[in-house]
Amino acid sequence: MRFSRTELLAGHEGAGRLRNSTVAVFGIGGVGSYALEAIARAGVGTIVIADFDIVEISNVNRQLIALDSTIGRSKVDAAAARLVDINPEVHVTAFNEYISSETLAGMLNCGVEYAVDAIDTLEPKIHLIQTLLARNIPFVSCMGSAHSIDPCSVEVCDISDTKNCPHARTIRRKLRECGIHKGVRCVYSSDRLKTAGKNVSEERNETMPLPREEGRRPMGTISYVPGIIGLTAAGLLLRDILSPKGTFQK
Repeated sequence: MRFSRTELLAGHEGAGRLRNSTVAVFGIGGVGSYALEAIARAGVGTIVIADFDIVEISNVNRQLIALDSTIGRSKVDAAAARLVDINPEVHVTAFNEYISSETLAGMLNCGVEYAVDAIDTLEPKIHLIQTLLARNIPFVSCMGSAHSIDPCSVEVCDISDTKNCPHARTIRRKLRECGIHKGVRCVYSSDRLKTAGKNVSEERNETMPLPREEGRRPMGTISYVPGIIGLTAAGLLLRDILSPKGTFQK
């Protein structure tokens, strides 16, 4: 049986909850591709994916869907094919679209019950967080992984408690402008690799562009930190599904 080991851990009822759940992953790059992988391999029955980008050769160092055979393909097409290869019975809805106020409603109207926010660009990320909160959809928002090399630095906390992460700092500021001060569960890395005697986070400020925005400088990443963040985000949501009454909570 494909998910027999999951059922041994979660029981027949838990495996059924996973199979009957609908989880969305917004952004399927370095962080999102690992979150997506864990969600699929746990046996979630319906998965919604959204990303407007294509697979590039520079993605190979950190994205599960980035292979020599997928370079040039849309990320959602490559991801959808991988999901079906993992579980031929999974139901996949893929949106090869930029996340905006015009497109997000249609994405969420696919019966989304849980979500992973793994997008980088500022405006869509803020809009996604606002919308998920307004719709009371449980979600995890992933923050910065660039310039981080310490695998033990990945933390889970509320957005209001994040530290030493320029990405999270900008998101905090923008959310405050929208009247949101807390209530956003985050996964991020508090480590920032020092180069030339300076902490990278000190070289950036809140007015500098976030990843994947026009005009940004390429940011260094290592293979495992985005993966740890993505797997942690998926784990939090999967635990939510498996423990609606806190059975699995510590």
